[in-house]
Amino acid sequence: MSRRLFPLLAAAGLVLAGCSSLDALNPFSSSGPKMAPLAPFETRVNLRSLWSASVGKAGDYTFTPAVVGNAVYVAGLDGRISKLVDGRTEWSIKAEQPLRAHPQRLTDRLQHWAATAPERTFMARRVKQADGTSGDWRHVSYAGAWASARAIAQGLINRGLSAERPVVILSENDLEHALLALGCLVAGVPYVPTSPPYSLISTDYSKLRHVLNTVTPGLVFAADGARYGKAIQAAVGQDVDVVLTQGALAGRDSSLFAELLATPVTDAVDAAMQATGPQTIAKFLFTSGSTKLPKAVINT
Repeated sequence: MSRRLFPLLAAAGLVLAGCSSLDALNPFSSSGPKMAPLAPFETRVNLRSLWSASVGKAGDYTFTPAVVGNAVYVAGLDGRISKLVDGRTEWSIKAEQPLRAHPQRLTDRLQHWAATAPERTFMARRVKQADGTSGDWRHVSYAGAWASARAIAQGLINRGLSAERPVVILSENDLEHALLALGCLVAGVPYVPTSPPYSLISTDYSKLRHVLNTVTPGLVFAADGARYGKAIQAAVGQDVDVVLTQGALAGRDSSLFAELLATPVTDAVDAAMQATGPQTIAKFLFTSGSTKLPKAVINT
């Protein structure tokens, strides 16, 4: 036998030996360990249909019944809505229009009404006079709210805000508060409404500091620099942008809400809004903190 064949025969022997070793670990091999037999499956519960009912067809949509106690609320594409209890119809009504799928996002409806009824009032508030009395109504139309929300959204996008760097709102409900919240929804940036007493009544700002440390904001908004300035100076980091409806802060940069409204809008706004969906975080809503520190609740 040629000497050149000896290495080949030796290598083949090693391979066969290896296969023999692996064969012992192979559960499907005739010489390997056998698989344990499957445990017998026994039916423990007998299922049966108690009742069934139909209120019409769903077409291309899916209508999921709502169950409350032993009552089931169902609907059909033609607008018929019924309450069923133990299979019996307790009542049935007919909507004035066929049922359709709901919008993918809340801002879709704002966009819709901005195109459908642009000049119709969306929200309004009485103007507060310097002497504390109420003046004329200030109206915001659907078209105005939509344009403002888009400009605000662009300003938030330009600042690189996100769920890790959301918007914290310190002040009370007002039109600017609402428009900023809408801009956040368009941009897909969560906003955090905080209780005004955390800034106006507290002296150590412990709850405000806790909120800020929890959500790590990229922008803080307040209506009035004079009223909220002390809290901002004490609790808001220098690396956080501050936006005010009016006023300024001593020794600290801030910008006016009007500047945010003037942000030129780009295609990035449409892309950001289309990227939002049911799982997008819309808001961090903090509990009252009446017994302990407030806790953040995620709203999508």
